Amino acid sequence: MKKNDKPHSLQLPHMETPQGVMAALYCLISGDFLFYYRTKDDPNSPWVSKFLTMPDVAAAWTQVEWETGWVPNGIMRKGRCPLGNFYVYYKPPLRIKLTLTDDLAGVWDVPIPATVLVGVGDSHYLWALKGKEFHPNANVCAAPFPNIYDDGRICWGANTAPDVNEHVAEETWKLFFQTPFNNHLVGNKCKPYPEDVRQLLVGLAKQKARVFPINSLKETWKSSDKEVSELCFPTKNGG
Repeated sequence: MKKNDKPHSLQLPHMETPQGVMAALYCLISGDFLFYYRTKDDPNSPWVSKFLTMPDVAAAWTQVEWETGWVPNGIMRKGRCPLGNFYVYYKPPLRIKLTLTDDLAGVWDVPIPATVLVGVGDSHYLWALKGKEFHPNANVCAAPFPNIYDDGRICWGANTAPDVNEHVAEETWKLFFQTPFNNHLVGNKCKPYPEDVRQLLVGLAKQKARVFPINSLKETWKSSDKEVSELCFPTKNGG
């Protein structure tokens, strides 16, 4: 039965309720609920049923009204999953100053591609996009920067990872790029320099390149939608 269907008569087999009980809530295998109740405040009135979702039940139990409020600029998606809060933050292509240490020490003015920052639970992930606009079904690429694991998860090093909160998504994004990059996790990030993505970034700065060469990006063959689904709802994706 669809959520908006009207309540209908339902006879559950061997339905026995204690005296004075006027309603019962059944948990379904689908994860939804069946609300079974009498039509009137009368123990002899007929039983009817109504299909309910988890948000319906949560709202009824807590009696709390909820809305997103004003969503910060750049937030494409937000919510809550078994791991906790999550959000998807998009940043279009732009120029930034990157600080590198070790053998390539310096502050480099570099064009970077569009990026997608995903916060979920207590972790943050960063990927790049080839396009100039956000499309959830477009394939994401490995972010061409150090300090990112192969699965996209950010290594914060000595920094304290910010809380996963969409209202500080932009500050989280800035913190990552304002942190000096060393030679940690520099491989497998781009096509031209598979051993060290810093070579690509420094080269672009020296060439005074106007835009990031998107053909240098290494695709993951997963979309933003797929990545978010697997991270936030693994049980629905065979995890």
